[in-house]
Amino acid sequence: MPNDFVSRSESATPALGNQRIRAREPVGRSFGSVRGKFPSQKMGRMIHWESQLERDAVYLFEFSPGVLAYREQPFKTYYTLAGKTRRYTPDFELTLANEELLLIEVKPMEKLQDIEEQRRFECIFEHFSAHGKSFRVLTEIQIRQSDLLDNLRMMMRYRCKPLTKFQRLRFAEQFTGRDAISFDEVRILFGSCETVWMLINEGLLICDLKVEVGAGTIFSTSAKGDSYEDFLF
Repeated sequence: MPNDFVSRSESATPALGNQRIRAREPVGRSFGSVRGKFPSQKMGRMIHWESQLERDAVYLFEFSPGVLAYREQPFKTYYTLAGKTRRYTPDFELTLANEELLLIEVKPMEKLQDIEEQRRFECIFEHFSAHGKSFRVLTEIQIRQSDLLDNLRMMMRYRCKPLTKFQRLRFAEQFTGRDAISFDEVRILFGSCETVWMLINEGLLICDLKVEVGAGTIFSTSAKGDSYEDFLF
């Protein structure tokens, strides 16, 4: 009988730096499959994804303040289904801000309609629960909230452009303590929409990212940059 968890990942908290090793390499390319890499600032390395739905999930992990770290295909484990031992590799392992671990499977809702798939994931869930591990399946319903993804993609465009000290000073002088600031007020002050998005990126302008961000958006402010929801999924 194989070990329940065959991995290099049994430490309580994975390294936050350039941890690149995966439990398995991607399966062979099949017709119509799409794979790629996501440049994660949070993890300081490229994150591999094996479907467009996985890629979109990575946006949520990258920008969720409640996710301290994440990695793809963290380890192999073995569970029992219909009397047989089966192997399973989670798509992602998240380290949450409270230091708990959350294992993630990314799966299209269409595939979850299959009774056998439902039973398989019930067994996987029970297996992880028995070992004190949290497991969750994310589908396009949680992942592809259109306005949210559009906003995160826009934030990604300006992720590598830090605010200058002068911009920070002007922002503090004009808006500290304000409960309501419009997108256009900030745009006019700085002369560009780009700076507005840079301020959003750094958490200095707070809004509901699940609603389209634009000229009519009203922000609140946060000096600490930690006022977004813990999770975006």
